[in-house]
Amino acid sequence: MLFLLGLLALASPAFSARKLCENSNAGEQCFHFETELLNFNGAEKKCENLGGHLASIQSAQENQLVTSKAVSLFKEVGGDSFWLGGTYRPWTWSWINGAPFTFTNFPRNAVFDPRWSCLFIAGKRGLWLPTYCSNTAPFVCEITKRPATTTTITPVPSTTPTTYPCSNGHIYIVNHKRVSWTAAEEYCTAQRGHLVSILSQEESDFVAHAIEAQNNRIQKLGSDIWIGGYLRNGRWTWLDGSAWKYTNFRSFQPNTVPGNNCLQIFDSSYKKWMNYDCNREFPSVCKVAVEN
Repeated sequence: MLFLLGLLALASPAFSARKLCENSNAGEQCFHFETELLNFNGAEKKCENLGGHLASIQSAQENQLVTSKAVSLFKEVGGDSFWLGGTYRPWTWSWINGAPFTFTNFPRNAVFDPRWSCLFIAGKRGLWLPTYCSNTAPFVCEITKRPATTTTITPVPSTTPTTYPCSNGHIYIVNHKRVSWTAAEEYCTAQRGHLVSILSQEESDFVAHAIEAQNNRIQKLGSDIWIGGYLRNGRWTWLDGSAWKYTNFRSFQPNTVPGNNCLQIFDSSYKKWMNYDCNREFPSVCKVAVEN
């Protein structure tokens, strides 16, 4: 298996190495470190709340960078092992964010067992060790670095606004509540609409602007936003029945991780898409036809 993964690494497209967040520019993907001891699912949830996911590692350079920082930082919590975003289902490893699993650093005697289905890095050599997902450890997220700001934000009212962005006969409602894809669609149908379909570059830009207008310190949305695309019989489909004529997937997307059947925006500019687990809980955008 490791041999096959090595061949994949040679054949994969060039990947731009990420940096530590303190050394990154706004808008770049970067590595963020958390010393809180959590199990795998808790760590992933914390990363999602920061607008990202548990980290994927795409090269020896990234592995060494993350390990060196972590070994120094995590001494404070009494260890040098920490979570990455790798998960195992017989007989395949995958990254929780859907990135290609092209680089590995497992020891030669690594044992792959379905009981040990989550991924640690351990020690100064940065070796990867499968382990129980219920173990607790510090962790590394990959997030999009946001611009620094010193602007004073006036708190917005907690009530739902009565006016919404409108374009081409539809209003767009940003739902801040973090819920599953199905629950997000239920909210939209209660508004007499559906999770948003994005049918052109112009509409993508409009939706991004609508989201950004709602994204402030009081109601921070993060980078994950549910939209209305889903995988049906192997084909991508819009909930509202619109024709699938425009796509804007991120690099390496859509991914083939089992269960990643629902579509989200995952991008600091709120434009690029990826597919993800429908049970994850994120904000969302509804699209509602204006009644004449």
